[in-house]
Amino acid sequence: MPEKVRFTLIVLAVCFFGAAGRFRVQSLRSGEKLDRAKEGWPLFFAIRLTGLLSIGTTAAWLYNPNWFQPVTVLLPVAVHWAGVVLFAGAAY
Repeated sequence: MPEKVRFTLIVLAVCFFGAAGRFRVQSLRSGEKLDRAKEGWPLFFAIRLTGLLSIGTTAAWLYNPNWFQPVTVLLPVAVHWAGVVLFAGAAY
Protein backbone atom coordinates (compact mmCIF):
# COMPACT_ATOMS: atom_id res chain seq x y z
CA MET A 1 0.00 0.00 0.00
CA PRO A 2 1.34 3.43 -0.85
CA GLU A 3 2.42 5.46 2.17
CA LYS A 4 0.26 8.41 1.04
CA VAL A 5 -2.85 6.21 1.24
CA ARG A 6 -1.85 4.90 4.68
CA PHE A 7 -1.13 8.38 5.99
CA THR A 8 -4.45 9.69 4.62
CA LEU A 9 -6.32 6.85 6.34
CA ILE A 10 -4.58 7.62 9.62
CA VAL A 11 -5.51 11.32 9.39
CA LEU A 12 -9.12 10.46 8.53
CA ALA A 13 -9.32 7.99 11.43
CA VAL A 14 -8.02 10.58 13.89
CA CYS A 15 -10.55 13.11 12.60
CA PHE A 16 -13.33 10.52 12.79
CA PHE A 17 -12.55 9.57 16.38
CA GLY A 18 -12.16 13.22 17.34
CA ALA A 19 -15.62 14.03 16.00
CA ALA A 20 -17.10 10.90 17.56
CA GLY A 21 -15.57 11.83 20.91
CA ARG A 22 -17.06 15.31 20.70
CA PHE A 23 -20.55 13.90 20.14
CA ARG A 24 -20.01 11.34 22.90
CA VAL A 25 -19.18 14.13 25.37
CA GLN A 26 -22.27 16.09 24.28
CA SER A 27 -24.37 12.97 24.79
CA LEU A 28 -22.98 12.46 28.29
CA ARG A 29 -23.61 16.10 29.21
CA SER A 30 -27.25 15.87 28.17
CA GLY A 31 -27.90 13.52 31.08
CA GLU A 32 -30.20 11.35 28.98
CA LYS A 33 -29.99 7.70 29.99
CA LEU A 34 -29.81 4.97 27.37
CA ASP A 35 -31.40 1.65 28.26
CA ARG A 36 -28.96 -0.78 26.71
CA ALA A 37 -30.63 -3.77 28.38
CA LYS A 38 -33.31 -3.71 25.67
CA GLU A 39 -30.70 -4.95 23.17
CA GLY A 40 -30.33 -8.20 25.07
CA TRP A 41 -27.05 -9.28 26.60
CA PRO A 42 -25.83 -11.50 23.73
CA LEU A 43 -26.28 -8.69 21.20
CA PHE A 44 -24.83 -6.15 23.65
CA PHE A 45 -21.57 -8.13 23.96
CA ALA A 46 -21.45 -9.19 20.29
CA ILE A 47 -21.63 -5.59 19.06
CA ARG A 48 -18.89 -4.45 21.40
CA LEU A 49 -16.64 -7.42 20.69
CA THR A 50 -17.01 -6.96 16.93
CA GLY A 51 -16.23 -3.25 17.24
CA LEU A 52 -13.18 -3.92 19.39
CA LEU A 53 -11.84 -6.50 16.95
CA SER A 54 -12.47 -4.22 13.96
CA ILE A 55 -10.83 -1.19 15.53
CA GLY A 56 -7.97 -3.24 16.94
CA THR A 57 -7.04 -4.95 13.69
CA THR A 58 -7.41 -1.73 11.72
CA ALA A 59 -5.17 0.15 14.16
CA ALA A 60 -2.60 -2.66 14.03
CA TRP A 61 -2.67 -2.63 10.24
CA LEU A 62 -2.27 1.15 10.07
CA TYR A 63 0.57 0.97 12.59
CA ASN A 64 2.51 -1.76 10.78
CA PRO A 65 1.09 -3.12 7.51
CA ASN A 66 3.91 -5.70 7.29
CA TRP A 67 2.23 -7.74 10.04
CA PHE A 68 -0.52 -8.53 7.53
CA GLN A 69 1.80 -9.30 4.60
CA PRO A 70 0.90 -13.04 4.47
CA VAL A 71 -2.76 -12.23 3.79
CA THR A 72 -2.24 -9.20 1.55
CA VAL A 73 -3.82 -9.07 -1.89
CA LEU A 74 -2.14 -6.84 -4.46
CA LEU A 75 -4.56 -4.24 -5.80
CA PRO A 76 -4.16 -1.24 -8.07
CA VAL A 77 -3.49 2.08 -6.34
CA ALA A 78 -6.85 3.40 -7.62
CA VAL A 79 -8.62 0.74 -5.54
CA HIS A 80 -6.75 1.92 -2.44
CA TRP A 81 -7.83 5.51 -3.06
CA ALA A 82 -11.41 4.35 -3.64
CA GLY A 83 -11.24 2.75 -0.19
CA VAL A 84 -10.05 6.05 1.27
CA VAL A 85 -13.01 7.84 -0.32
CA LEU A 86 -15.43 5.21 1.00
CA PHE A 87 -13.91 5.46 4.49
CA ALA A 88 -14.25 9.24 4.41
CA GLY A 89 -17.86 8.89 3.29
CA ALA A 90 -18.61 6.44 6.10
CA ALA A 91 -16.99 8.76 8.63
CA TYR A 92 -19.01 11.70 7.35
